[in-house]
Amino acid sequence: MNKIEEFRYKNERGVEIHYAKEFFNINGGNICEVGAVLRHWGDYKSHETIDKTEVGEGIINEDATKLSYVGKNVMCISTVEHMGFVDVYNKFEFGNTDRDNGINFIKKIDSEANSYLITWPVGYCKDLDTWFFNNKEHFNYHIYQTNGSDDNWYLCDNEDIWSEMKYIAVPGFTGSRYSVINGLIVMYKIGDNE
Repeated sequence: MNKIEEFRYKNERGVEIHYAKEFFNINGGNICEVGAVLRHWGDYKSHETIDKTEVGEGIINEDATKLSYVGKNVMCISTVEHMGFVDVYNKFEFGNTDRDNGINFIKKIDSEANSYLITWPVGYCKDLDTWFFNNKEHFNYHIYQTNGSDDNWYLCDNEDIWSEMKYIAVPGFTGSRYSVINGLIVMYKIGDNE
């Protein structure tokens, strides 16, 4: 995946969609998307899409943690953080009861998939963040940060700043999300198609 030093988007979704479209194009659309995200950002409905709760044309309503991804090109945009315990709301989401669901899902994808792109906001699921930061040397990744004062997302290689990244849940907040999230992890594995 091409490393971009700086993005100018109002929220983290712009960074994620940039990488998602690149991943989709590199793999000629031959991807398995976990979490129906890309379809909301253009005409991206012809690929395999698994989402436990979203209903729509071509969406497979299954628990993604229980499926096989052997040899697949897997894309998971801001979905893995919902698979375990969610710190910002102090609860499990979507019927999950295993704190390590998201971590185990990433391990499964890493061992089975031909290639993958996985993103999540820092601070939403602290168990996932802690596991990643303790094991990051085993993965290809980029970390982005915004300061919220402009629309820029910057590549952040400074580990001292990572501890300052957070996700703040604001009940009823309907505005741009860049003011409540300031860190984003982009994890990837390059496969045979790239």
